[in-house]
Amino acid sequence: MNPKLIPTINAAISAGNARFNERHPPEHLPRWFQANVAQSTRVIDDRTLEMRFYVEKKVPLKKNQFWELASHGPRLIEVDEGTGERRVVITRDTGSFIDLFVANIDLISGSISVMKDTDFDTFDQSLIEPPVHLKFPR
Repeated sequence: MNPKLIPTINAAISAGNARFNERHPPEHLPRWFQANVAQSTRVIDDRTLEMRFYVEKKVPLKKNQFWELASHGPRLIEVDEGTGERRVVITRDTGSFIDLFVANIDLISGSISVMKDTDFDTFDQSLIEPPVHLKFPR
């Protein structure tokens, strides 16, 4: 990557976040958003930055796994069937993601094209990991 583009990329990320916040004011985001959504950016050609907000798609748990609520939110527990020892699963590859918001930002003109924007009021939360049905502590 051209180091001269870094300030432009940083400005594009800020502009993309601002556009997302215009469409989805932080005070109106659903409670599951902060604990479940990840953001990524990538330069897809010499002049375009792609910004994505996404969630991991839910996959079935193994028979020795379950979710429990910790002080920071839900965590996945796996029980060793031989010893009964409980372990926290740090990562697991669900293999697929659901894009909630995708925007392409022109690094030259600064224009933003929103390619996908999800209505969070109608989004089926049962499709995502970690389980949003657990009550998050306030």
